[in-house]
Amino acid sequence: MICTLAVLVAVMAMVPLRFFSDLITKGRVQSAPLAESTEPNLMRKLENIPFEQLTIGAKASLTRTLTDEDLLLFAKVSGDTNPVHLDEAFASTTQFAGRIAHGMWTASLISCALATRLPGPGGIYLGQELKFMRPVKVGDTVTVELEIVDINQRRKRATVATNVVNQDGKTVVKGQAEVMPAIDKVVVDEYPLPEVLLRPAY
Repeated sequence: MICTLAVLVAVMAMVPLRFFSDLITKGRVQSAPLAESTEPNLMRKLENIPFEQLTIGAKASLTRTLTDEDLLLFAKVSGDTNPVHLDEAFASTTQFAGRIAHGMWTASLISCALATRLPGPGGIYLGQELKFMRPVKVGDTVTVELEIVDINQRRKRATVATNVVNQDGKTVVKGQAEVMPAIDKVVVDEYPLPEVLLRPAY
């Protein structure tokens, strides 16, 4: 499973912003070299739970706060430029009274939690059921809550409840995933991501 990280965008009237991925220059994407860390201890270890060690009821979570950069980068990588996500003037006239996250931005955090928390690296994300319950806005803090609800020994697969709640404890996404956890123990260094600089498109 791969943690879905949104990449790159140049947006009119935006001041330069920093984020992870490639470098945007003059509205075009250019590869940016990986910066070597002077503090090697900052690299995070990713560790899985092998299939045979999974238990029904096992839980894990991941928390993230939605930023302007997230909206812009997700719009760039997905091509979804619906103004309800990007144009504050337009979004303020909708029932949401302001910009909201792409639903799949929130869903991508589920992928991230499955890949890095439970069952962790080495597993395969096979399927997902989703229902979007509430909008997520810039500044909202959401938490993905995972729980193993079924284990299929014959097929070596697990079913995971995948719910996302906001800072008020209200459910914004609920669903269920099917995963194929790794059989063996996996412990790896998290892949070092480059940085990105956001510049105006014009």
